[in-house]
Amino acid sequence: MKNFIKWLKSPKSDFFLFVIVIILLNLVGQNAFFRIDLTETKSYSLSEVSRRTVSTLDKPLAAKIFFTSNLNAPYNTVEQYLKDLLTEYKGASNKYFSCEFFDMENPENQSLAREYGINQVQIQEVNDNEIGFKAAYMGAAFIYGDSIEIIDGITYTDGLEYKITTAISSMITTADIISSLKDPVELTLYITPALNKFNINGFDSIEQSVMNAYSAVNSKNQDKISFRRVEPAEEEMSSLVKKYGIQSIAWTEKNGSQKHGVIGLVLENGSSFRQIPLQMGQSLFGYSMIGLDSLEENITDNLKSLITKSLEIGYLTGHGERDLAGNDYETAATFQSLTEDTYSLRTIELSEESIPAGISTIIINGPKTAYTEEELYQIDQFLMKGGNIMFFLDPYEVVEADNNYFMSMPQYTPIDTGLEGLLEKYGVNLDKAYVFDMQCYDYYTDSEKLPMYWVPLVRDTGVDKTHPATKNLGNLLFLQNGPITVTRENSDDFTSTVLAHTSEKAWTSSDIYVLNPSYINPPDESEMAKTPLAVILEGSFESAFDAAPEKTESEEESSQDSGETTAEGADALSTSNHLSSSIQAGKIFVCASSYLTTPQLISDPTQPIAIFMRNVTDYMNGAEELCPMRSKGVSSRTLTSVKGPLVTFMQIFNQYGLAVIIVLISVLIWRLRVARRRQIRLTYNADDTRDDDNIRIAEKNMKKASGKENKEGDAD
Repeated sequence: MKNFIKWLKSPKSDFFLFVIVIILLNLVGQNAFFRIDLTETKSYSLSEVSRRTVSTLDKPLAAKIFFTSNLNAPYNTVEQYLKDLLTEYKGASNKYFSCEFFDMENPENQSLAREYGINQVQIQEVNDNEIGFKAAYMGAAFIYGDSIEIIDGITYTDGLEYKITTAISSMITTADIISSLKDPVELTLYITPALNKFNINGFDSIEQSVMNAYSAVNSKNQDKISFRRVEPAEEEMSSLVKKYGIQSIAWTEKNGSQKHGVIGLVLENGSSFRQIPLQMGQSLFGYSMIGLDSLEENITDNLKSLITKSLEIGYLTGHGERDLAGNDYETAATFQSLTEDTYSLRTIELSEESIPAGISTIIINGPKTAYTEEELYQIDQFLMKGGNIMFFLDPYEVVEADNNYFMSMPQYTPIDTGLEGLLEKYGVNLDKAYVFDMQCYDYYTDSEKLPMYWVPLVRDTGVDKTHPATKNLGNLLFLQNGPITVTRENSDDFTSTVLAHTSEKAWTSSDIYVLNPSYINPPDESEMAKTPLAVILEGSFESAFDAAPEKTESEEESSQDSGETTAEGADALSTSNHLSSSIQAGKIFVCASSYLTTPQLISDPTQPIAIFMRNVTDYMNGAEELCPMRSKGVSSRTLTSVKGPLVTFMQIFNQYGLAVIIVLISVLIWRLRVARRRQIRLTYNADDTRDDDNIRIAEKNMKKASGKENKEGDAD
């Protein structure tokens, strides 16, 4: 035992002890996770909202990961990122969170993935300089109680934490709401049996298909759904069609009598309902039922939409604003789809109704005609009560030329809606001009590069890095923006923030007749300056009105017709609800372009400008904690210079710099070791002034001589 202790204390045991320490550290590392995130955007750390979501679980939540291993880059990094991210969730959660990774080479696991609705995706891979395609599983299923959320096609890491956290939050919210429902949700099949004689393909299996889907969905939602089959009388059909929008079918009998029937599936809770897609269609092969194959999925999605009340945002109409419907490049339909998972846009025409009391945010998007004084007053007083307003105001209306005239140019007509006066009172000026920038989107043709000066490109240096809406963003594209000037200074009860601005090489012009790079001549650099493109104002505001506008005779007659009365005579009472200043803090977002809500800029929800729009919407509605999580990893760090010696230097440094640095460090370590050996030698022998090279040569010669003597001794 004494020898063993002596051996442990001696230098001979150092290597073996080092190996043992490494083994123990690896064993500890399997059960303990620790990581330092040095990225600027904290891309590899959980956001606070994610930690809070999983730390308060009161039921088991299981994450089942179906991800094919050993994929080529960049998909292998996605798998590792997903594993690390879920490990972070595990570390931040309580005992109810679990995670399981499945070997996708196992056919049973592949079958399980398909049962959850996770399908193979085609990815591109390069092997031996050959490009090919591979089918891979890249999805995850999250299970909370009877609820299941699927994230399929995880081919990139951007926004992955946001998807996971919102999926978990959605399940928790849905489960809690379902548990608290007093009355069951009703699923009703409206059907006319007489339609069976028309040999509609799938008609005879409608009820069984609906029952199968109903049973599957009901078992996953605490048996809170009831089902009934209704055969409505003919006199009831018109009211059902009008109320629910179900399909009405008419035909003529042989005796000439007109008959009617209906087919429809409705999910209803209280006064709210959702129509499930189920109807008869016609093709070359006759009549058939449409929607039977996706009943379970559609019932599940509509149930979630029905019981989880989304936050309503008012969307003003009546003055040529961008339409929320349609699929062309001029509508705001993509903006609506971008926000529909959390918000519902309710159209409001101020000439017909007032802003409802339950709405806290309104959007004014691209109006083209003037508002009345009464309408402007409603908007003003909405802000005074603490409401939030998002303004997207174009400086010009672009009127396309008649195609009958060759080479005719579009007309740019200045827009004056009256909203500009409100904003001027609140602290923002909008000029009738377009913003142009040398740092812009470049359009490439076969022969040249065309700078689109009217499409400013805002890099990460052009956004406010401290504001939640733009904290991790960059490379934002704006289109046909007007210039914005903030005229009110910050104070204790008011702050203004420029969320995005142009580069230093930007200018404005009101002389607009054609947007073509060949006809735009940039001014001298001395006339250029950075210009705000989007701003947010927060705090207290002064009303733009001294008093409520007086009603016209027609408005007074209308109010009398609606039952309103006024007192007359000496004892008549007068009332006033006018607010001259804010009674609660409000928010104003201003961008002098409505193109941000169109498919021209936000066709893809993963684009930086689309994330910016969603972040602004969340911030205006008090959900700013979601903004940094959604925009993690979106901003790309780029050089501010695009040409010149700096770019050349950085290119050479990226290719050879690391190798050169390693060589220099190695030489430095070698020289430090030589100096240390010399210092040790001089400490014990001050008279030994030989350098290390001579010592090494002498030691080498001594070893050779010693070896030669040993050989001669052996020979003797």
